[in-house]
Amino acid sequence: DLPFKVAPWWEMSYDLIGGWRRFRIDYLPVPAGKTYFGFTLNFRETFKLPAAFTAELSGFYNGPDYYGPFRNEGYGSMNVGVKKQLRGNRGSLQFSATDVLESMNVVSKVGMVGVDAFYSRSYMSWNAESRRFPLLKLTYSRSFGSGQRMHNDEGGSGEERERIK
Repeated sequence: DLPFKVAPWWEMSYDLIGGWRRFRIDYLPVPAGKTYFGFTLNFRETFKLPAAFTAELSGFYNGPDYYGPFRNEGYGSMNVGVKKQLRGNRGSLQFSATDVLESMNVVSKVGMVGVDAFYSRSYMSWNAESRRFPLLKLTYSRSFGSGQRMHNDEGGSGEERERIK
């Protein structure tokens, strides 16, 4: 996690998860394998606005990867949201939209790593629902209680400590 505070009103956080991956396909007429660097990048940008509003921009990108004879092209998504903290501990109201660039399209190619018995080559494209129209969400949330414990019940261990004294 790489957090940055650019200004008192702007915070950023980036996560990069990745590593060298290696696999072997033994069920093909000619065994095949692949070694590659696979990664996922997640990000979040938070902006504090006047009047108890907060805006957020977030998203992810998965780099190209392999799954058996499939090669998946890179894909990602970006989301936006606005949150209003209500006065007097009345909770918050949040509006968010997913995949605002309508980019959630996963393209897979079969036959890119090895040749099967039929010399298959096929291309598939999967579009998420958000690719047609961003998913919109309106959420109200409120915390009940003060967040403090009403009593200190240490159970048997507290009683044991008292006896030892």
